[in-house]
Order: sequence, then structure tokens, then C-alpha cells
Amino acid sequence: PAGAMLILVVYVLFVTPFELAFVSKVPPTSGLFVANTIVEACFWGDVLLQFNTGLYSDLQGKWVVDRKSIAAHYMAFWFWLDCVSLLPFEAMVRGKKAENLSILRLARLLRLFK
Repeated sequence: PAGAMLILVVYVLFVTPFELAFVSKVPPTSGLFVANTIVEACFWGDVLLQFNTGLYSDLQGKWVVDRKSIAAHYMAFWFWLDCVSLLPFEAMVRGKKAENLSILRLARLLRLFK
């Protein structure tokens, strides 16, 4: 899954700046809209997967597989970064204001830090 996420993040790395520079509105019937929707669905799937993926604890010297501990670790930071990067800003604000918020699509690039 990490390799697939890397490919999707690279896609976002190239497509998001292109959209901001050259595309004012992506029609729901376009291939770009479909591709972006698939990528976002995969990222939401990754968010769900993170709650079920064990992690190695250097302090304990072993793998942590307890879901409560995994969730607490993920919720401490990465969950919030993922959620901000996946918020549908254009859907949250309508009309002219949505055009002004298009720069917020750059929040998708926050996933690069993960």
C-alpha cells in the first residue's frame, strides 16, 4: 500500500499546481474530476487503514498492535493532517467565494510530509 500511496501523492504533487494555474472549475464529467475523486477515495481508504496498521515502538522495543494505542498515536498528529488535506473546500463554499478558496487545494500537498 505504501507504494500505491506514493504514486497517488506524486499525482497530487503534479496535478494540484496544474489545476490551480490552468483550471478554474473541473466539470464533474471530466476525466480530471474522476481521477481526483478516485485519488481522494484512496486517501480516505488510507485514513481508515491507518487505524488498523500496527506500528513499531522504539520505547517498548516491539510492535504495537492494540487498536486503541494505534488510534491514539495516529490521532495525535497525522489524522488531523490527513483530514485537512482531504477537506472538500469547494463543496463547503459556493459561488465566487469558492474560486477564492481554490488556493486551499494546496492543503492536499500536506500529505507529502507523511
